[in-house]
Amino acid sequence: MAGSPTDRGRWTALAVLTVARTAMGFQFQSVGAVSPLLIDQLHISNADLGWLIGLFSLPGIFFSLPGGLFGTRFGDRRVVLTGLALMAAGSALMGVAEGFAMVAIGRTISATGAILLNVLLTKMLTDWFAGREMIWAMTILINAWPAGIVLALLVLPAVAGTWNLGAVFYVAAAMAALGAVGVALGYRAPVGAAAPSRTVRLSVLSRRERSLVTVASLPWMLYNVGFAVMLGFLPSLLVRGGFSVARAGLLLGVTTLLFIGSVLLGGAAAQWLARQETVVAIGLFVYAAALATLPYAPPWPMLLTIGVLGGLPAGALAAAPTGVLRPASRGVGLGLFYTMYYLGMALLPPVAGRLQDAHGRSAAVYFAAVAMLATLPCYLAFRSLASSSKEVAREA
Repeated sequence: MAGSPTDRGRWTALAVLTVARTAMGFQFQSVGAVSPLLIDQLHISNADLGWLIGLFSLPGIFFSLPGGLFGTRFGDRRVVLTGLALMAAGSALMGVAEGFAMVAIGRTISATGAILLNVLLTKMLTDWFAGREMIWAMTILINAWPAGIVLALLVLPAVAGTWNLGAVFYVAAAMAALGAVGVALGYRAPVGAAAPSRTVRLSVLSRRERSLVTVASLPWMLYNVGFAVMLGFLPSLLVRGGFSVARAGLLLGVTTLLFIGSVLLGGAAAQWLARQETVVAIGLFVYAAALATLPYAPPWPMLLTIGVLGGLPAGALAAAPTGVLRPASRGVGLGLFYTMYYLGMALLPPVAGRLQDAHGRSAAVYFAAVAMLATLPCYLAFRSLASSSKEVAREA
């Protein structure tokens, strides 16, 4: 019933989880937002910058599955608070770093915490919204990532200019602490959610669930690789093209702000108005075309086009695994989903960096465009397999 305590509880849970995920986006973009200063002051290469971007994902290869298991064994909320504490500690360490090695260590600690969050925030949201407005709720949650990125792009260059590079990472640590306060005070599990269990194992996933979740991870991974490469490398490219650091940050901040509206529009359309495949295809084709055209056109029109339409696929791509997992297998299944996702997110941005170092010009931008184009066939393959699997289950 509308207005019931259950309804209020799930929207409160969504709000709290969204704040925590905003801190993740803010911390991820703390490197990209000031990448020209990192290159200049710490004397790092574009390949090093690519590794710093990728390091926010690399621990996910090893901690996503354990993260799902930890949440099932010790409780989702407790593990999420641990993750936020790691994010704050790692970012604070980056604030005192004087070279690439120390920045990389801090980034890895912070990333480990963010990975625990990424797996379990999705699982906690699914506990509240399964069978209801799942795509719409997922759209709001994942929108917190670009929202945090916008805040970082708009705030952190000014922080660096007013104080110093270290202050950038202290502010990111404070954002993680704010997310921890919200989760500690505002989140409660829904009635009927699975209680912590000491006996959970990977075998809880059926063969069908393992196969579908693995395929579902590919489009989400490729889409985010393209987005991350664009945000990580465009500030330096824009600065080399004559933009100031602040102006480049403003342009990408406005683009990402529009992207937030685009994600909401795509989620609403996929939930209530149109076929998910149609929404995803439109967004991906526009995104890839705008990226491919960017080196030959003024940056404002192309980036604003990306902002207006590039977020359309996000909600449908992120919600894909939630529809093929049983309640008992959600934690482990989403751990597998994010293991595959982080494998690509860790390894592909450094490839973009090496291509940029080797070929110069706009190699990283073209890499991002190809990633967007490759997303669509992977998503269509998942939809086909999921549909076929349902038909087989009905006939069995």
